[in-house]
Amino acid sequence: MTGAEAISNGVPAFRKPKSRNAATTLAAMGLIAITMFVGVTTLAVVSEVHIADDACRLTGLGEDCSA
Repeated sequence: MTGAEAISNGVPAFRKPKSRNAATTLAAMGLIAITMFVGVTTLAVVSEVHIADDACRLTGLGEDCSA
């Protein structure tokens, strides 16, 4: 995550207690990342996203697909 380095470099800009506020910010950013990952994974499972070698198998056209 690109924001982790920005937060660690910007610790002097935090209000006191700086280390606790920076740690809270990093924890919030981690929680957001986990939530986004779980959300995207859930959407993929619910909408039955899958990988296929042939694009015709994704559309359900079978052998009649003209690429």
